[in-house]
Amino acid sequence: MNTSSVVQPSAATLMARHIELIGTDLKAWLQLLAPEPAIEFPYGPSLGTASRLEGTKAIEAHMRSFTGTIGPFRFTDLAITESTDGTQAWASFHGEAWAEERQVMYRQDYAAFLKIEDGKIKLYREYWNPCHVAYALGAELQLDAAEGSEKS
Repeated sequence: MNTSSVVQPSAATLMARHIELIGTDLKAWLQLLAPEPAIEFPYGPSLGTASRLEGTKAIEAHMRSFTGTIGPFRFTDLAITESTDGTQAWASFHGEAWAEERQVMYRQDYAAFLKIEDGKIKLYREYWNPCHVAYALGAELQLDAAEGSEKS
C-alpha cells in the first residue's frame, strides 16, 4: 500500500518562487497560479491600469505588457513572513530592471501579500510606488483615478 502523499508548497515557498520567476520566466510563473487566480495592484489606477485582474488570461496579458517594456528584473533584499498555517505570506523586496524605451533604470521597493489554495497562488497583492513606474515608462500619473469613483 502506498501511503505517500504529495506535499504542497507553503505560501513562503511560493512567494520566493514567484519573485524568482516573475521578471524572468513568465511561462513558468503562470504555473504557480491557481485555476481562478486574482492579482491586485492597489495603486494600478494611478497609472491607468486595473487594480484587480482575475483569471489566468487577463493576468498573463497584463504581465506580458509590463515585462515586455521593462526587464529582465533582478530582485534583492527579500524578506518573507508566513502565517502559522502556511497559507499566507508577506514579503518585502527590492527590484531593478532596464526600461529600454526610456533608457533608464527602473528601481522599486515592493511589499506583497499572497494567499494559496491547494498549493497554488489564489491571490497576490503587490504594493509599489507608482511614481517610479511612471518615470520608467514615461507615463503620467492619474491621481484622480487613485481617489476612487465615489465622486458625484
